[in-house]
Amino acid sequence: MSESAPVFVPISPNPYIVGNPVRDRSMFFGREAEFELVRNRFQHSERGGLLVFCGERRSGKTSILFQILDRRLGPDFIPALIDMQSMAIANEMDFLGKIAQEILAALGPEGKRIPPPDFTAGSNHAATFQKFVEAVLRACPDRKLILLFDEYELFENKIDAGVLSPDVLYILSNLMENNSVFLVFTGSQHLDQRRRGYWRILGASIWKRISYLDRADALNLIRKPVEGRVDYGDGTVEAICRLTAGQAFYTQAVCQSLLDHLNENKTRLITTEILREVVDGLVDNPLPQMIFLWDSLEHDEKLVLALLAESLPDDRTFAAAPVLSKLVRKREYPLELGKGRIASALANLFRAELLSQNDSTQPPGYAFRMDLWRLWIRRMHSVWQVMREVGLEIRPRHLRIGPFQIPLTGARLGRLALVGFGLAAATYLLVRAVKRSGDVQEPGSHSSAARAAFSLEAAPPSASISLDGQLAATGTFRDSLTANKDHKITVTARGYSDTTFSVRLAAGSSAKRHLELRPLLGALMVETLPKGAQILVGGVPRGHSPIPVEGLAVSSPHLVEATMPGRAKATGTYPVEPGKQTTVSLTLVPGKIDLLVWSDPPGAGVSMDGAPQGKAPFTLRGVQLRRHELSARLEGYVSADSTLDVSETTSQVRFTLAAETPGVLVVQGDITAKKIWVEDQVVAEDRPSSGPLRRAPGSYRVKVTLVSGEDVDRSIVVKSGKRVVFDYTTGSVSYQP
Repeated sequence: MSESAPVFVPISPNPYIVGNPVRDRSMFFGREAEFELVRNRFQHSERGGLLVFCGERRSGKTSILFQILDRRLGPDFIPALIDMQSMAIANEMDFLGKIAQEILAALGPEGKRIPPPDFTAGSNHAATFQKFVEAVLRACPDRKLILLFDEYELFENKIDAGVLSPDVLYILSNLMENNSVFLVFTGSQHLDQRRRGYWRILGASIWKRISYLDRADALNLIRKPVEGRVDYGDGTVEAICRLTAGQAFYTQAVCQSLLDHLNENKTRLITTEILREVVDGLVDNPLPQMIFLWDSLEHDEKLVLALLAESLPDDRTFAAAPVLSKLVRKREYPLELGKGRIASALANLFRAELLSQNDSTQPPGYAFRMDLWRLWIRRMHSVWQVMREVGLEIRPRHLRIGPFQIPLTGARLGRLALVGFGLAAATYLLVRAVKRSGDVQEPGSHSSAARAAFSLEAAPPSASISLDGQLAATGTFRDSLTANKDHKITVTARGYSDTTFSVRLAAGSSAKRHLELRPLLGALMVETLPKGAQILVGGVPRGHSPIPVEGLAVSSPHLVEATMPGRAKATGTYPVEPGKQTTVSLTLVPGKIDLLVWSDPPGAGVSMDGAPQGKAPFTLRGVQLRRHELSARLEGYVSADSTLDVSETTSQVRFTLAAETPGVLVVQGDITAKKIWVEDQVVAEDRPSSGPLRRAPGSYRVKVTLVSGEDVDRSIVVKSGKRVVFDYTTGSVSYQP
């Protein structure tokens, strides 16, 4: 640290990247082992292969693909990136066409010499695509083709929606088996963990888990983007490493927030106090990725993380399953969470890389791998909060025998209560035995036939009502009960929490009750392909996908609707589970219409999205409902370009072309011409100049017959609004405004 106050210079733009894959090579650190794995696996193989990079969201998988696309592997490879999430396709032909487009784009100028595959109706799409790939490899005999598929699990969405069939995997498999074509997939799991049997079509694959950066790369990510512009106080760099453990996304997030804080406060020095303020801000306003990952955890995992965060005082301490089990008893948490379940949840969280493990103790101890998560869970997700979140009933433990209910509120109180309970139970059993013998009646009881009226209305109306263990009614109960006696009433309904209570009525009295069962709630995580669709659940707008929809009753399935301009509505009906979040995926396929295309004057050649379509007027079939770039060209007229948002109500498009401004043609020389011709028409005789001739833009044949009998023949292009001079003695052509 410098003795004097550092000079502040604002850093803009903020170089740290949060929320998007890293494309800039200068902001990408590490992963050399992954790149070397691809090289070693593919470089010396004559036939193709498959490699899967798997890991949690925001672990850096897509960033690796962008680096490969940026020629990180060297000149021996042709990398083409296929983004499964943003790909809008209607069928297999569209899918293969999109891949072909990406391959040609990856080739650069070389790709312009290779015609794209012609997927005409009725043709063999697989054979056509195979021939296209073979043409690419013949044009680049010393290079290997790598197809990079981001979020490969979305194949399942497209196959389940009927957009693709599993046959497309046979096409990819055949390419690998017969050509130097290699596949790199990214996803949350490797292929062996997917449940769909059709993944076996692709054969054997190798996989690599994408996880945390090593320490050297993490330090480079913290320091290098702001090297020489930011100073770090004692221990702050190490503290950032402990907060994020070198997880690339969270490291970028912390550093981005730190830099914003420095700019706002006009300082270049990161102190412990500034770092603490930034971390407090992230804890109070967590990143969406933190919330998403938390919501994806199981109930036991959330509870165990809350217990672990409560038990760990700092980032250097470990705790084993028995410690957490003891904490449950000490805090008197009403949890049925034994050591076995705690140990299982800890092991799962370790495999998911949320926790680190200390194997030097038995049983092993665990700690948060990223201390940022410990701080966040400790503050925002206490055990009581998690219990409410997952729908557990919060009440003290108790033991009930006969009419006696003994709260167990601690070991000492439990031992004292058992003494009193033994006396009470003995008295109760003695009284019951005497009553059964007929020697003693309860006070106020006149006969065994004494009755009292009781009615109960339950909601929902389908609720089952049981009296003293026997089913008595559905929805509404009306009857007389034996007076001066405790009656146990239980109300149950599918999708609702059970309720049990006791009723004791005096002889001749009446009572009426209304009971509404507490609905059990769950949640849906609604994802769509593509993202950003408007989501309605049960007809109620919920926002845009991907979005969690919470507070949904589990008693009946829920209708989910997804809409997006230019795409057909996607719907589905989905059940929810109590206290759980169920992920559902909807694919919105592009809608299509036929579009009538006109031009005034007729005959203009029309292109859409850069591809020629025909001469107007004509009908353009199967136009996708989205934004398109249209253009019209007709000789002698100014070209027209427009952007058209095609919707369900669009039926036609009309181009009105304006005539081009004429140009001026002058044919002249230093000697007299016998005749000057323009397009077989004599425009001058026995003169050295034709004078100015107004002509529409275009190419004109000019012929000059000299007095000597020699002919000069030349084609001259007239440009709109310009004067062109052709000197037949020198052969020069000049343009003037």
